[in-house]
Order: sequence, then structure tokens, then C-alpha cells
Amino acid sequence: MDNYAYLQQISGATNKKPTSTGKGLGSFDITKFLNWKIFAILGLVIALIIGVSVVASSMNQVDTRDRDLLIQSYYRATYLTKETLNDYITKLKSSDLRDMSASLRTILTEMINDYDKVLLDNYGVNVEKLKKGSIATSELNINNKLQSTLEYARMNAKLDRTYNSEITMQIAYLVSFQSECNVRTEYNAVKTVTEKYKTNLKTIYDQFSAYSI
Repeated sequence: MDNYAYLQQISGATNKKPTSTGKGLGSFDITKFLNWKIFAILGLVIALIIGVSVVASSMNQVDTRDRDLLIQSYYRATYLTKETLNDYITKLKSSDLRDMSASLRTILTEMINDYDKVLLDNYGVNVEKLKKGSIATSELNINNKLQSTLEYARMNAKLDRTYNSEITMQIAYLVSFQSECNVRTEYNAVKTVTEKYKTNLKTIYDQFSAYSI
């Protein structure tokens, strides 16, 4: 090989650019970076869409708590009157408990009639069609449990004491229902009847809670 050819060979080897393996410290995969950034943006957008949907859904929900409290009051009054008071008033030994129970039954009977009309006029609810609904079913189960408790007490000669305690608690629940409904409702007719029965039930509650066997 002559000197000229040898110099050309050396020059070519020197000027040849090294092939990058992509594994050195200076390597950077722009494709992977862009892919990661796109996924991150998509995730953020999806999270924002879900968040906005949840907020919008919650804002569009109608608060029916006042209506449900009236339905609950209606069915609790109905089962207490027809299933419990009617069965146990005559089994009580105390004439005072019998008299107070008769007064309670009168209040609850009036409540049943008034709430039947108020629910239909203000909320378009026909309570007769709700007998198999969740609220009515729950109230029936509560009353069945109450009757089991009273029957057990009767068989053990403790009816009057147990009856007084249990009925006092049921009246307290009804007073609470009327109070909350009265605050929540926007209907004047509902405010009127719930205020009326809150007062009447509170009066009979005071009598039951003050009674001593």
C-alpha cells in the first residue's frame, strides 16, 4: 500500500461517525416521553369529566326527605293504631295507661287522615300505592318487632311497664319526624299539619314519659 492510500484509509477511519447504541448517558427517547405525556393528559381529562359529572348529578338530585318523613309518619301512625294500640289497650291493667293510649289513638287517627290528603295534594303521592314500598315495609317490620316485645312482656306479667316505655319511644320518634319535616318542607300546608301534630304528640309524650308504674 502506497503512502497516499494509507493516508486516505486513516482519514476515513477518523472521520467515520460512531454509531449510537441509545444506551449511553446522553441518550433520550423522545417517543416514550411524548407517549407518557399524552397518557397523563388523557388521564387528567377523564378525571375532570368524571368529577364534573358527579357534581352535576348531585346538583340535579331532588331532596325528598320531607316527603319521605310524611310517608314514614303516615305508616308508623297507621301500624301503631291498627296493629298495636287496638290490640293492647284492653290488655293493660292501668286505667291511666288505657286513657292515655285512647288519646294517642285519636291523635294518630287524625294524623293518618290528614297526611293521606296532604301527601296527595302537595307531593302527588297516593299512600295506598306505597304499601309494598321500602318505607312502608320498614315501618311494618318495626311494628312487628314492637308487638313481639309487648307480647313477650305480657306473657311475663310485665306488659304495663314495657308498654309505657315502648310507646313513649315511638311517640318520640314521631315528634322528631314532624320537627324535621317542618323545617325541610317548602309547602305551607305541610308546615301547618306537621306543627299541629308535633304539638299534639309532644303533649301526649309528656304524659307517657311522666307516668310511673
